[in-house]
Amino acid sequence: MSDATFGRAPTLENPLLGLLLIRPMHGYDLHQVLIDNVGMVWHVRQSQTYSTLDRLERRGLIVGDIEEQANRPQRKVNSLTAAGRQRADKWLVTPGRCSVQIIRMDLPVRLFILAHLAPRRVPEVLADQRQAIFDGYMDMNRSLAAIPPDQPYNRMAVAFRVHQVWAMLEWLDHLLQSYQNNSA
Repeated sequence: MSDATFGRAPTLENPLLGLLLIRPMHGYDLHQVLIDNVGMVWHVRQSQTYSTLDRLERRGLIVGDIEEQANRPQRKVNSLTAAGRQRADKWLVTPGRCSVQIIRMDLPVRLFILAHLAPRRVPEVLADQRQAIFDGYMDMNRSLAAIPPDQPYNRMAVAFRVHQVWAMLEWLDHLLQSYQNNSA
């Protein structure tokens, strides 16, 4: 899998794989954990959760074991395959690209999972993410400087993005400081 997997628009696949790092779960539990903890940014229907789980199983990233229940329908408990674990582990620690959407959607669920699995790694992951955003900020400033003065609307659009990314950097600084203060 290429690093480009983590640079595209956020996909439900990575959060579901990441949640399965915590423990094997059936679809309903996965959906509830997602909604209860990051539902303000991940607006997911239960049918989306199940269709994504089916896709992950077809791709060999998870395996579903049927569990019998007394007086209730069977349910499928999902767990990671070696390939699924490798992808989830990589996603958790690989900084997302300089994108408001990726930071808004992927970062909170990555931090939620890390807080359960390796809370001491949270500041490191935040610092790496901040560096990736800062690199993008510098690239955008170079792009802005290269836009000719006779293109004011292009300059306006890129300047807007520069300000958005600066706000993300300030937010990441605040978040990083909060984690460092709480771990002291």
